[in-house]
Amino acid sequence: MIHINLMFFPPCFLTKSTAASAEPPVYEALRDLPVEDVQIETPIETCMTPMISGKKLAVIPVLRAGLGMVNSILTLVPSAKVGHVGLYRDPVTHEPYDTIPPKGKKAEAPP
Repeated sequence: MIHINLMFFPPCFLTKSTAASAEPPVYEALRDLPVEDVQIETPIETCMTPMISGKKLAVIPVLRAGLGMVNSILTLVPSAKVGHVGLYRDPVTHEPYDTIPPKGKKAEAPP
Protein backbone atom coordinates (compact mmCIF):
# COMPACT_ATOMS: atom_id res chain seq x y z
CA MET A 1 0.00 0.00 0.00
CA ILE A 2 2.95 2.37 0.42
CA HIS A 3 3.28 2.53 -3.36
CA ILE A 4 -0.11 4.26 -3.61
CA ASN A 5 1.35 7.29 -1.82
CA LEU A 6 3.99 7.79 -4.50
CA MET A 7 3.43 10.75 -6.77
CA PHE A 8 4.12 8.91 -10.02
CA PHE A 9 2.99 5.39 -10.81
CA PRO A 10 1.30 3.70 -13.76
CA PRO A 11 -2.53 4.05 -13.69
CA CYS A 12 -2.98 0.28 -13.77
CA PHE A 13 -0.99 0.01 -10.52
CA LEU A 14 -3.74 1.69 -8.51
CA THR A 15 -6.33 -0.64 -10.01
CA LYS A 16 -4.28 -3.73 -9.17
CA SER A 17 -3.47 -2.45 -5.67
CA THR A 18 -7.12 -1.70 -4.93
CA ALA A 19 -8.18 -5.14 -6.12
CA ALA A 20 -5.44 -6.87 -4.12
CA SER A 21 -6.24 -4.90 -0.96
CA ALA A 22 -9.89 -5.98 -1.12
CA GLU A 23 -9.28 -9.72 -0.88
CA PRO A 24 -8.10 -10.12 2.75
CA PRO A 25 -10.95 -8.16 4.41
CA VAL A 26 -13.55 -9.80 2.15
CA TYR A 27 -12.14 -13.23 2.95
CA GLU A 28 -12.36 -12.44 6.67
CA ALA A 29 -15.93 -11.14 6.31
CA LEU A 30 -16.99 -14.33 4.52
CA ARG A 31 -15.17 -16.71 6.86
CA ASP A 32 -18.09 -17.27 9.26
CA LEU A 33 -20.87 -17.61 6.69
CA PRO A 34 -22.64 -20.97 6.78
CA VAL A 35 -21.66 -23.41 4.03
CA GLU A 36 -23.12 -26.65 2.74
CA ASP A 37 -21.55 -29.42 0.70
CA VAL A 38 -22.92 -29.49 -2.83
CA GLN A 39 -22.28 -32.13 -5.44
CA ILE A 40 -20.92 -30.69 -8.68
CA GLU A 41 -19.97 -32.34 -11.94
CA THR A 42 -16.53 -31.63 -13.34
CA PRO A 43 -15.12 -32.82 -16.68
CA ILE A 44 -13.32 -35.65 -14.83
CA GLU A 45 -15.84 -36.73 -12.17
CA THR A 46 -18.47 -35.54 -9.71
CA CYS A 47 -17.31 -34.24 -6.36
CA MET A 48 -18.57 -32.54 -3.23
CA THR A 49 -17.53 -28.94 -2.64
CA PRO A 50 -18.50 -26.40 0.00
CA MET A 51 -20.71 -23.51 -1.14
CA ILE A 52 -22.23 -20.63 0.81
CA SER A 53 -25.68 -21.71 1.94
CA GLY A 54 -28.78 -19.58 2.25
CA LYS A 55 -29.64 -16.52 0.20
CA LYS A 56 -27.40 -15.21 -2.58
CA LEU A 57 -24.96 -12.48 -1.62
CA ALA A 58 -25.13 -9.04 -3.20
CA VAL A 59 -22.17 -6.74 -3.72
CA ILE A 60 -23.12 -3.06 -3.74
CA PRO A 61 -19.95 -1.00 -3.98
CA VAL A 62 -19.55 2.54 -2.81
CA LEU A 63 -18.70 4.16 -6.11
CA ARG A 64 -15.16 4.97 -7.23
CA ALA A 65 -13.06 3.12 -4.65
CA GLY A 66 -15.59 0.32 -4.28
CA LEU A 67 -15.81 -0.35 -7.99
CA GLY A 68 -12.15 -1.35 -8.05
CA MET A 69 -12.86 -4.03 -5.46
CA VAL A 70 -15.80 -5.73 -7.19
CA ASN A 71 -13.74 -8.10 -9.35
CA SER A 72 -11.78 -9.32 -6.33
CA ILE A 73 -14.98 -9.97 -4.44
CA LEU A 74 -16.45 -11.83 -7.41
CA THR A 75 -13.31 -13.95 -7.55
CA LEU A 76 -14.06 -15.11 -4.01
CA VAL A 77 -17.86 -15.31 -4.47
CA PRO A 78 -18.59 -15.81 -8.19
CA SER A 79 -22.32 -16.33 -7.58
CA ALA A 80 -22.77 -12.90 -5.93
CA LYS A 81 -24.97 -10.36 -7.67
CA VAL A 82 -23.67 -6.84 -8.25
CA GLY A 83 -25.86 -3.79 -7.72
CA HIS A 84 -25.43 -0.04 -7.77
CA VAL A 85 -27.10 2.74 -5.82
CA GLY A 86 -27.75 5.87 -7.81
CA LEU A 87 -27.48 9.29 -6.21
CA TYR A 88 -28.91 12.47 -7.66
CA ARG A 89 -28.09 15.88 -6.26
CA ASP A 90 -30.02 19.10 -6.56
CA PRO A 91 -27.96 21.28 -8.93
CA VAL A 92 -28.38 24.35 -6.70
CA THR A 93 -28.32 23.09 -3.11
CA HIS A 94 -26.26 19.95 -3.83
CA GLU A 95 -28.50 18.06 -1.41
CA PRO A 96 -29.18 14.44 -2.44
CA TYR A 97 -32.62 13.42 -3.64
CA ASP A 98 -34.19 10.49 -1.84
CA THR A 99 -34.43 8.04 -4.75
CA ILE A 100 -35.43 4.98 -2.73
CA PRO A 101 -39.23 4.88 -2.67
CA PRO A 102 -41.27 3.82 0.36
CA LYS A 103 -42.35 0.19 0.32
CA GLY A 104 -45.12 -0.39 -2.20
CA LYS A 105 -44.53 2.82 -4.18
CA LYS A 106 -42.88 3.19 -7.57
CA ALA A 107 -39.56 5.05 -7.91
CA GLU A 108 -39.70 8.42 -9.64
CA ALA A 109 -36.90 10.29 -11.39
CA PRO A 110 -35.90 13.58 -9.77
CA PRO A 111 -37.21 16.78 -11.37
